[in-house]
Order: sequence, then C-alpha cells, then structure tokens
Amino acid sequence: MDTKGFPKPINDTQRDFLRLCELGGGARGGPPRGKALEVLRASGKSLNMLAHAEAQTHLAAYPGANPWHLCFAIGLSWGHLARLDVDFTGAVAGVLANWNSGDLAAAKSFHMERGPEPIEQSLRGAHNLFGRVILPKTLPSTLDRLDTAQQRWISPILTGSDRPRYIGNWNATAMFMAALFAQPSLAALQTEPRPMLPPGVVSVNEVEIRGGVGAAIGQAA
Repeated sequence: MDTKGFPKPINDTQRDFLRLCELGGGARGGPPRGKALEVLRASGKSLNMLAHAEAQTHLAAYPGANPWHLCFAIGLSWGHLARLDVDFTGAVAGVLANWNSGDLAAAKSFHMERGPEPIEQSLRGAHNLFGRVILPKTLPSTLDRLDTAQQRWISPILTGSDRPRYIGNWNATAMFMAALFAQPSLAALQTEPRPMLPPGVVSVNEVEIRGGVGAAIGQAA
C-alpha cells in the first residue's frame, strides 16, 4: 500500500499501523484487519493501564478534595485542553471548591495549543453545574450508581435552556470516565455503554473491537 501521503507517525501505535499498511495484504492493498485490530488491542490495554495509574495518582494526591472536582480536572487534560499534571488537578479542585483568582490563574497556566480561555470557560461552566447538581460525596462503587450520578449531571445539559458554555458532550462525560478509571475493579465490570463515555470512546472492555478507552485517550493526547 502506498503510504507516501500518510502523516508522520508520532507514537508506537501509529508506527506499527504504518508498517502494516506498507506491508499490505488486506482488502484493497491495506493492512489485514485482524493484525490491525491486534495492534489496537495491545495499545488499548497499555493505555488503559496508564489511565488507571494516572487517575489513582491524582485522586490520591488530594484526599481531602471533592473527588468529582478531581475527575473533572483529569477529564479536561484527557480532552487535550490542559497538560496532565497533578498541580493542574489541584488548582482545578481549588477553584471549583471556592472560586478564586489564584487557583484559576494556576489552572489556566497549564493550557495547550487552544489557549487558556477554554480552560476558564470550562471551569466556569463546571462551577455553575456543581452548584446546581447534587452528586454523591464519594465516587460510586457500582456501575448503576455511577450511571445514576451521571444522569443527574447531564440532565440540565441536555434538557436545560441555560446550558453552561463549554460544557458539551466531551467534558460532560469525561469526568465519569475518570471516575471509572480511578476504580480499576469497577472498570473491569463495564461491558455496556452505561455509564456513557465521551464521543468516540468505547467501553473499557471492548478492546478487541476498537482498542479501548485508553486508545481514545492516546489519540486525544
């Protein structure tokens, strides 16, 4: 398969896929489907393990903070709005718990190529929602309870006429993906779309099909 027009690969998964494309042997000269799925599956498993470690590390760093605030911060990083950093997560937790210019400025300093404005507007929207939606004090330990919490969170987003700016499908659901990754034993049970994950992300345990949630995170990052 002619790969001259392909963009330069930037990670091992893309390099492996490019090699498969160059070798061909699949439909219309492309990579064999089975081998391509094997690459995605291996990459997804590896990235899922990394995501579990990241989520647990960030929550452990701030045991006294609201865990939902921490998960929202992780979701912003996984959505490529901010660099994934424990200090960013702490700043977000601080500003969501008690809106203040110091933590806001610190959080905005971790911006990616889209600049600091999406971070500030996302935090303003989240602060608005956290003031309106009552979530459990601790992260739910069952998928049903996590799904119930998510339905509370997204209800004013989907049905309200005053949906906060910058609170769309991704960051409205990424917080719950982070909550799931923070609990590996719970994540291992998920085989269906509930709780809902961000657009383009499949169930944690569907790595045989799409490479897993971790693969989607890797693509976003």
